Amino acid sequence: MSFKSSCGSVATVRVQAVSMADGGEVFELFKVLKRSPNRLRLRSAASSLAGLLLCLSAGCTDLETGWPLPTPGGQGGTIDPGAGGSAAPVPTSLTSAAGPYQTSGEISLEDGSCLIFPDDPQAAPPYAAVVIAEGFLETGGCGTGSPNVGGWGALYASWGIVTLIVQQGAFDAVEPRAVALEGGLETLKAANQNPGSPLYGLLSGRYGTQGFSMGGGGASIAAQRNPDLLSNVELMPFQPATTGINVPTLVIMGAQDTVAGAQGAGSYQGISVGVPKMQVTVAAAHEGGPSAGGGDSGAAALAFQKVYLEGDERWKSLLLTVDYDATNIE
Repeated sequence: MSFKSSCGSVATVRVQAVSMADGGEVFELFKVLKRSPNRLRLRSAASSLAGLLLCLSAGCTDLETGWPLPTPGGQGGTIDPGAGGSAAPVPTSLTSAAGPYQTSGEISLEDGSCLIFPDDPQAAPPYAAVVIAEGFLETGGCGTGSPNVGGWGALYASWGIVTLIVQQGAFDAVEPRAVALEGGLETLKAANQNPGSPLYGLLSGRYGTQGFSMGGGGASIAAQRNPDLLSNVELMPFQPATTGINVPTLVIMGAQDTVAGAQGAGSYQGISVGVPKMQVTVAAAHEGGPSAGGGDSGAAALAFQKVYLEGDERWKSLLLTVDYDATNIE
C-alpha cells in the first residue's frame, strides 16, 4: 500500500496494529524494499511513522487505490479492502494466459522452496494457496530446479493464488515427494501466523496440492492422507494413489506421454464416489508446465483451482467447457 507522508514522500508499506501492554494499540510500519530472486526483505520505516499518524488522524487514503488507511481498533495483520483473490474478473473463455495481477516474482525460502504470490493493490487477501512438486531428476524450488512446473507459480499468482514449489531430492521417489508437499503445506500455514512473514494474515486457510510425474504421484498420496485439502491436480502422474482420495481432483494426461502413460486413469477411477473429479488428455508428451498441449493443461488446471481451491463458482461454467475424457462435475 502506498501513502503520502507529511514530508511528501511515497512509500510502499505494510501496516500492522500491535497491542500494547496497557491495552492500547500502535501501528508498526514496514517498508517493502527491493525484492531479489533469493528473498523478500522487510525493514522498519520509522521515519514515515509521523506521516502515517497524521494521515490516520486526517483520514487520508492510499494514493494508488483510493482505499482508506486503517484506523486504530481494527483487526491488525494486513489491510483487506476486498473479497480476496476470487474478486479477479472471470475471463470469457478458458485461458492459460497471465491474469490481471502483478506478482512477487520468485522468492527462495530458507528451506529451498520457491514462493510466488499476488503483489498488486487490486488483489486483496485472503488468498488460497497451492503447493507444487516437480518430477523425477528435478529438485524443485526456484529457477533451474523447476524446469517443468516453474511456470505455474507466475500463472496462479497472477490470478490471485499463492504458490509454493517445494524442494526435494532429484532422485526422490513418490513418497518423499508427498512428504515434501505436506511440509510445504505446514510452511504456508506457519507463514500465515508469523508476523515476520510476507504472507502474515494473507491466507484464507484453503489449500491444495499439485505435482508433475513423480510429483503428481506425490500429490495424490498427499491428498489421500489429507482429506481436508480442497484441490489436487495430478499432471501426468507417475505411480499415483489409486484408492482413498477424498479431495476434488483433476488428472491431466498426455496423449503422447510414453513415461507415465495412462497411469492417471487409474488414479481417476480410484477417487472416492461423490468427490468432484475430472480427467483430461492434452496433446503433449511428458510435459508438466501450463503450456502443455498448447496451453490446454494450464487452462484446465487454472479453472479447476479457481472453482475448488479458491471456491469461485463463477468459473464453473468455464471448467465444464474443458475437453475432458471423463468427469462427474455438473
